[in-house]
Amino acid sequence: MALANFFNKTSLAASQILQGYEQAGFAARLQEVTLEVAFDGAAASSPEGRLTLDMLVRLVARFYPNIKITAKDATAKAQKEPLESLAQSINPDISFGEEAIFASIVVGNSTHSSNGIVLYVGSTEWLVKFSRQHPIGSGSSTNPFGAGAVACIAVANVFRSLFKDQLFQADLDEDFTLSLLDYQLTHSTDGLKMENLSIDFSETFLVGLGAIGNSALWALSQLPNTSKGSVYIIEPEVLELSNLQRYVLATQHDLGQDKIALCKYNHSILIQPFKGDWASFLSNRKDWNLPVVALAVDSAQDRIAVQSSLPKVIFNSWTQASDLGISRHFDFLTGPCVACLYPPKKGVSTKSQQMAEYLGLPEHEVQIRELLYNNSLLDAEFIREIANRKSISFELLQPFIGQPISVFYSKVICGGLITVDQHQHLETPMAFQSALAGILLASELVLHASGILRDNMETMTRIDLLRPLTPFLLEAQVKAPYSNCICNDEDFKKAYQSKYC
Repeated sequence: MALANFFNKTSLAASQILQGYEQAGFAARLQEVTLEVAFDGAAASSPEGRLTLDMLVRLVARFYPNIKITAKDATAKAQKEPLESLAQSINPDISFGEEAIFASIVVGNSTHSSNGIVLYVGSTEWLVKFSRQHPIGSGSSTNPFGAGAVACIAVANVFRSLFKDQLFQADLDEDFTLSLLDYQLTHSTDGLKMENLSIDFSETFLVGLGAIGNSALWALSQLPNTSKGSVYIIEPEVLELSNLQRYVLATQHDLGQDKIALCKYNHSILIQPFKGDWASFLSNRKDWNLPVVALAVDSAQDRIAVQSSLPKVIFNSWTQASDLGISRHFDFLTGPCVACLYPPKKGVSTKSQQMAEYLGLPEHEVQIRELLYNNSLLDAEFIREIANRKSISFELLQPFIGQPISVFYSKVICGGLITVDQHQHLETPMAFQSALAGILLASELVLHASGILRDNMETMTRIDLLRPLTPFLLEAQVKAPYSNCICNDEDFKKAYQSKYC
């Protein structure tokens, strides 16, 4: 049993949400427990059951060094080895143990006995089903949305229980059924059937193939081959080791490749990958008529940059330390735009100021600003000073001599090699948070592409996976009251009208 080789990034994510975090204690707690994924032949024979199992293993193998995959009957046993192989492709040193089972997540129709917590999960089309009392079963459709979402919620419940002493109000969920069509808790078994949908994406653009984009691609890849149109995926970066912490499609074999290469795991002709940023994509496309754009990017700046290119419809996804969500923007002229959700803030630190703070060199902010502007390479003296300030080994940072500070920051700070204090608020979500955000984003794209009219829904859906699910997941938003938002600018409004009205 061994922690994954990207544990530093996992540790960084946990440090942002656990009170009294201490890395050695965090690592020890993970190594002391086993998380069980149990399933029967009914789950193995169900398309939705197999999707739930796939997402469960993709999530738990990134976090727990010791898991147990239990096939409860002969039919299920055929699926056990492929699931274990998937776990090992994520963490080659993972252990499939029997001892100290802390929690069991159970998929299928069978009851399960354990000395630990038992959580039953299932789905039917768009319905997410969760119980602590009895088996639920999984549907026979190829709809990935309820099936994938329930895996994220189950893994979040285990996390809350394991670290409940370091979280606030981190109780387990009570039994519920949640519809991803309207985000209402329901007892209904009726739902919109995937097989009855006519899905035509026309031209749809997914910007970003990071953690959220990975999960969105996972869901889109399961769609029926009767789907029409194209989904362009735009991503400029290369996959690094630290990305494995929450990129659900990525394995050790993908390291060093372009992130866009993860599209190879998709079996749909719908997906059209493009390596580059949004600006280069538009330049290459030479057509700014953008019917639907899905945002899976990290920063407000990147979101507003895409909004400024005036897509007709935008679906925006996001994660932060406490919660995750999506927002719907159907009409730039009458409703809130993406920029309305990210108003300019006074006193917000610049990138160079944030870097200086994280590196323990606040007095060198001007120098760091110049290093960023000139894309200068770091010398040994600068690296040694960082090591001294952060009380870590110079040898650990020595390989970054001769690298630009932007690369150093990405691999060392964002990669978790240097510990960041909680009060510094470096956003590094947990894998189950990013995965759910991506699944919800993809679900919005599919519903829109199917002509399901939902423009009367509230703008935002917000879910906090660090606490039990609440019945109030929708939030209204209004246009920004300040006149300098782009959706209040006459030139932008005229440009939008000329494109789509």
